[in-house]
Amino acid sequence: MKKTTGIIISIACAVFFAEQIFFLICGCVLPEQFGDTFMGELRYKYERLEQTEGKRIIFIGGSGTAFGYDCELTENLLKEYQTVNFGMYAGLGIRAVLDLSEDFIRKGDIVIVSPEQDPQTLSCYFNGTYMWQAADGAFYMLKGLKRNSLEQMLGTFPGFALEKLNYVIGGKQPETDSVYSRKSFNEYGDIKDEICLGNVMPEGFDPDHPVKFKKEMIQEEFICYLNSYAEKIEKKEPGSGIVSARLTDLQWRMKKM
Repeated sequence: MKKTTGIIISIACAVFFAEQIFFLICGCVLPEQFGDTFMGELRYKYERLEQTEGKRIIFIGGSGTAFGYDCELTENLLKEYQTVNFGMYAGLGIRAVLDLSEDFIRKGDIVIVSPEQDPQTLSCYFNGTYMWQAADGAFYMLKGLKRNSLEQMLGTFPGFALEKLNYVIGGKQPETDSVYSRKSFNEYGDIKDEICLGNVMPEGFDPDHPVKFKKEMIQEEFICYLNSYAEKIEKKEPGSGIVSARLTDLQWRMKKM
């Protein structure tokens, strides 16, 4: 009986480890599949943030930041600064871009955190599947994530690996014909002007996502996370500035323009 039990356990362990090796091969060894997707842009934003020299203005947020800022115009108006648009996608979560940017903020940088007025972007939401897609072929970015994000990604890795395998077997890659693809970005990380002008909703706004200026939209956990981010930057690099990050007691300090 003991011998039979030992054999069963050995087989189960062998199957488990074989499965993990299979997922690792599919996820990390198979050719990159998501590099031309919208999420595939994150590595280029990450590299620009890492490599850009001098004083910088860094915009952080969701796709509203990617669509809404003009870095070239900012540089023309503020010639002593270079700019980096580090806005990505609400579906990924603001937490990811905050974490990835933290190590590269330097003295003299101005960081503008600009989340959309939406419960998802005003929270600590994080999507492991989208992060795997962003890291496909650029797994070095993962070193910038916090432990809780990496733990969450472990659970989504098998699905990501199988999705890559299906694309390889099918001989095709994810669709990249819409505005939500890497080719829509310019060198600053902005969505190109001509694409923004052609991406206007029929009524000028999204009726399914009305803007609500209510404190209930902002989760207290997010406030703490953002304040912690600001404190770590300021402690590490005195002289760095972060705009709209000081959120306390569920009060949003709006900057009047």
